[in-house]
Formats: sequence, structure tokens, C-alpha cells
Amino acid sequence: MSFTVYCKVVLFCLNKDRLTPVLFTTADGLPSDIICGLAEDEKKNIWISTHQGISKLNPPEKKFINYYAGDGLQGNEFTRTAVFKDKRGKIFFGGTNGVTAFYPQDITEIKKKLSVLPYDPDCILKYLAEVRENHDA
Repeated sequence: MSFTVYCKVVLFCLNKDRLTPVLFTTADGLPSDIICGLAEDEKKNIWISTHQGISKLNPPEKKFINYYAGDGLQGNEFTRTAVFKDKRGKIFFGGTNGVTAFYPQDITEIKKKLSVLPYDPDCILKYLAEVRENHDA
């Protein structure tokens, strides 16, 4: 008989004012509750590798920005404890498909303006009728 044990590593931060731990999970914006590595940058942001990408935590704001393979990472899954920060501030995270390395100050946030389209049942029905007509032709 064999057993496989999966351990979940979670992120706790210590509140300096009250010395109480604060738990962060996917409900707070982390891409995964499985934490693989942590590195702090020069601006005191915490970079976190997980099993679903890399996240940047701004501790005072408790805000996460997540990055994925589509953003240029080696993949989404990272390896536990495979993290290194060199003396120039470059952060390295090792993953299942290689290494992701970056200078945190070079990562820019791209803010996207989202548009909300109005819900119009007549427009949707008209579109579906056109699709059906073109499909049947």
C-alpha cells in the first residue's frame, strides 16, 4: 500500500502593529494556495511563485497582481524553494519548464479599460438566428 501526501503551503504575513498573522489565499487574489517561493524587491513588494503563476503582493495595500505563462513566464507551475535573488535585485524562480528571471522594476502594470456591453435579448436572438441561417445554408 502506498500513500501520497500533498501539503498545502499558505501565505501568512505578520501585521507589524498588532503582531497578528494575516492569511492570504486565492479568495484574496493569489493565483494558487500552493506557495513555492518568496522574494522581496527594493520597493518592499513580495514576489510569490505558485503552482499557477507568479504574484506580486503590495503588502500595505494587500493587493495582488498575477502573472501567467501568457505574460512570458516559463510556465504556470513553479518548483518549491527554487528561488534566488542576486545582489543587483534580479529575481529567479525555477519551474517545471525552466527558469523565469526578471528585474522587478522592469515589470510594468498594463491597466486595461474594460467595457460593459448592454444586455439586449433582441440583439442576441438576431445574432443566433443569423448563425443558424448561415449554418443551414
